[in-house]
Amino acid sequence: SRKNTSKRGSSAAAAAATTTVTGARYDEKVDMYALGVIFYEMAFVFTTRHERADELSALRRRGPSADFAAVFPRQARVIKWLTQESPDARPSASELLASPLLPPKLQLDTLKQAVTTLAEPSSP
Repeated sequence: SRKNTSKRGSSAAAAAATTTVTGARYDEKVDMYALGVIFYEMAFVFTTRHERADELSALRRRGPSADFAAVFPRQARVIKWLTQESPDARPSASELLASPLLPPKLQLDTLKQAVTTLAEPSSP
């Protein structure tokens, strides 16, 4: 029921709603927004549920908090890019992986893991 799930997980559903409610087509750019929200949730240390709700709501309006950006500037830039209001301004997965905002080793490791997974016959 809605009561059981309304306080769990990320605000990805609300994030996606900004794109889909406007009648724009649903594509990977909506998923990239959700990735930005999830990344922010993973990187930001929320002390209360109220703070989490406030920060995720503010993320839609202004991007990551100034305090977060001061400590984690690269992560804040990635999150801001992923959570742009306009889907056209968000990166695709390929653009994000090719970005200098991600550490090169992570890009290579991610690509190798993806190729290995795709090459496995038992892979879904």
